[in-house]
Order: sequence, then C-alpha cells, then structure tokens
Amino acid sequence: MNNGLETMVVRNTEAPVATMIWLHGLGADAADLKPMIEMMEFDIPIDFILPNAPVRNISINNGLKMRGWYNLEGINKSAPSDEMLESIEKVSDIIEAQISSGIESNQIAIAGFSQGGAVAIEAALRFPKRLAAIIGLSTYIDDHEHLAQRIELANIHTPIFLAHGVYDPMIHISKAITARETLSQLGYRVDWQEYPIGHQICEDEVKAVNSWVADKLAQ
Repeated sequence: MNNGLETMVVRNTEAPVATMIWLHGLGADAADLKPMIEMMEFDIPIDFILPNAPVRNISINNGLKMRGWYNLEGINKSAPSDEMLESIEKVSDIIEAQISSGIESNQIAIAGFSQGGAVAIEAALRFPKRLAAIIGLSTYIDDHEHLAQRIELANIHTPIFLAHGVYDPMIHISKAITARETLSQLGYRVDWQEYPIGHQICEDEVKAVNSWVADKLAQ
C-alpha cells in the first residue's frame, strides 16, 4: 500500500472478504483508533485499514506540527483545496488497493472521526465505484454549499451513518446537522444518532456503528 501514508492494518483473518477503513481526527493517529476497532465483532472475515495523516503545521493550533488531513485555519473556514484533495486522493488509493487485492468495492466501508470524518465522507462521495457504507462521527462537510458539484453518482444509494455528541465543544452539533440535511437534500439515505457526550466516541456509539456496518456488509 505505497501511497505515502503510514498505515496500520488490524487483521483477524488471512482471507478477508470485507474491509473497513478508519480515518483518525486532527492531532491523533491510527493507534488511537485501535482500542475501538478491537471492540468490534463481525461474522465475516474483515480487515481494518487505519492510515496515519501526514504531520503538518496546523494554524488553528498556533501552527504546531501534528497529524492532520489538511491544515485548519478555523473551524468555520473552508479547508485548503489542495491539501484536502491530496488526502482524498490518498484515501481513494487505499480503496483501489483493496479492490486490487480482491475485495469487492461494495464490501468496503469507510469511516472517520472529526477531521477524518470530513475526509472520509468526501472521498466516498467522490469515489467512482459503489461502496458498502459511509460513517462520519463528530464531523462535518467542508464547503457543504458546493457539495453537489463534487460528488459522483456511484454512491448516491450508499447508506450513511452520522453521529455526534450533543455537548461537543469543538465541532458544534449544528455543523453535523447541516451535513445531515445537505446529504438528505441530495438524495442520500442518512441514519442519524446523538449521544450525551463531548468531542469523543463512546461505547454505545461503537456498538451502534458495529451493528449498522455489519448489516451493510452482510448484504
């Protein structure tokens, strides 16, 4: 998987029939997602692909270097298009690599938390082949006003799961609701959940995602 991203693979079988790709949030890394992945159980053999975002200067955090899918100047400002596109292309390369390895595209789910969720949603909606499912946790859609101009129709019927913490102090739940409404207005089927948490992932949320994704991969 040589696309310039360090990648962790959590494998529970030598012959997977499905893949779930998880993108971490700003300032985190793939290892932060591993405990959540280990909580999940599936009846089918599945691989989990956890790429690390590049280390870059993040303006919203006083220019400190940390892992990020793109620089973030402010929570209400659009992402730099070149960095966003670069991350989308690298994630798309991961999906294509899984397809080349023998996994059907409709057996690939892509998920992300926070900034990783924004990239996961964007990459999936732009991907030219049908995927199994799209999951965005505590996230948003960057430049949602122009989303219709960026999507491919291959995943117009791919189910989407969005969840958000009611008390999230970093990404207000209104931004997630805007994402939900934008997707719904474009014809996507969105399942929505709210949890009494902040900017984090809780156990009930993991269980809900697990059950929801398992159902989509079993079809």
